[in-house]
Amino acid sequence: MFRIQWSYEQPVFVWDADGRPRVWTPDFYLKQFGVYLKVCGSQDFDYEYRKRVFSQNGYCVIFLHMFKGKNKWERHLGKSLEVFLEFRKIAFSRALKEIKIK
Repeated sequence: MFRIQWSYEQPVFVWDADGRPRVWTPDFYLKQFGVYLKVCGSQDFDYEYRKRVFSQNGYCVIFLHMFKGKNKWERHLGKSLEVFLEFRKIAFSRALKEIKIK
């Protein structure tokens, strides 16, 4: 399939919306990309709160909604990684330009 190195439930430190320290464990960490995956199994759970908290703490987390259809997660993961890598490439290019200017 993708042949991606991963680790399972690697803990991350976050400050929640109320400013409290928390340790959360996204389901997977993709080592080559520096990206976390959260497998979403229920449509009744509010994943938007977790998305917001992860983002505010500087973590890139891709949420895979397993309940939205069989095997759609593979395409979603591939597209999300493409977008993330393109964003990272642009950010890296900008940082290099800043270094060269100084």
